[in-house]
Amino acid sequence: MKLIDVCIQEYHRLRRFVVGMGLVGADAEDVLQDVATKALQHNQNHRSETESLAWLIKTCTNACRWEYRRRSTLRRHSQAAQDQAATGPSTATDNALIQSEQRQIVLTALEDLDEDLRTPMVLRYYCDMNSTQIARVLQQSPSTIRSRLSQARLRLAKDLKKQGVQR
Repeated sequence: MKLIDVCIQEYHRLRRFVVGMGLVGADAEDVLQDVATKALQHNQNHRSETESLAWLIKTCTNACRWEYRRRSTLRRHSQAAQDQAATGPSTATDNALIQSEQRQIVLTALEDLDEDLRTPMVLRYYCDMNSTQIARVLQQSPSTIRSRLSQARLRLAKDLKKQGVQR
């Protein structure tokens, strides 16, 4: 099967992966477009669909990493502007703001995880893959994946507790 065919077939899973890596909206679409372009440029037959999916996920990971590097300065300035603008919202707006802040804290905590821990977490919880499927894609053993998922959950829980995020 050609790489671009797998890219088209797995588009929704790749999109969930990119969103799980913390990119949404136009940023996510830009990353997916870059990945599709690379898939077209390297449009060769892989031995299996799993190998093709592994290549696409690695390419998505790299594209997300580049996007984060590109946006790091912009994000810091935008956060400072949001902090200044958040003065005296109403009660309904307070709840929405708290949820938005908690969501941002979770995404930031996820971004702060090592890539070895973040990638299995995103594949598990954003792409609904089980440990065997993740192991095939990342070319690791299922027990390694389960261990990394456990480590990542513990580290996320610890980071979120430090920042005051509760269930």
